[in-house]
Amino acid sequence: MVRICTVCAHPNRAEIDRSIACGVPMRALADRFNVSRSSVSRHRQHLHGMLAAALQVRRTQDLQHSSDLLTQVNDMEKVAIAMMNAAFERNDEVAAAAWFDRLLKASAFRLSVESSSKPSRSLDNPVIAAMAKQERLAAVARRFTELIARHRAGDDNEGEIIDVTLGPDAQDGDAPEPRSGNN
Repeated sequence: MVRICTVCAHPNRAEIDRSIACGVPMRALADRFNVSRSSVSRHRQHLHGMLAAALQVRRTQDLQHSSDLLTQVNDMEKVAIAMMNAAFERNDEVAAAAWFDRLLKASAFRLSVESSSKPSRSLDNPVIAAMAKQERLAAVARRFTELIARHRAGDDNEGEIIDVTLGPDAQDGDAPEPRSGNN
C-alpha cells in the first residue's frame, strides 16, 4: 500500500511549503509543525520535483504563446500587404500609408525577435538575414514614397499600384520585395 506524504496531508501544508522554499531549517519545521524531520526531508525532495515539473509546464506554455504570437505577426504582415495594395488600387493614399505603417511595425517587431535569437557564425547568421529583409522593406518604403510623390506631382500613371509580393527566393515569413505594375 502506498503511503501518503505526511506533510502533503498536513493542514498547514501551504505554510510548510513556503517555509521550505524560504530556506527554513528542516529541524525547525519539524518541531514547529509536529512532524518528523525525515518527513520534511522527503517532502522537500518531492516538492522540488513538483516545482521543477511546474516550471517546465510554464516554459512550454510560454513557448507556445510566443510561437502563436509570431504566427499572428506573420499573418498581420500578409493582411497589411493585401490591404495596402487594395487601398492603393482605390487611390486611397491615407489608408495605404496606414497599412504600410502597420506592415513596417509588424515586420520590425518580427525582425528584432529573429535577430536576437541564437547567434550563428555561418553565412546563415540571423542578423545578416534580418538585415537583408530590412533592406527589402526599405525598398518597399522608397517605392511607396516615390509613387506618392509622383501622384502628388500629377506625374503618375493611372492605375499604377505597388505590388508587394514575396520574391522568388523568399520563404514564408520573409519580407516582401516591391514591384510596381499597371492594371
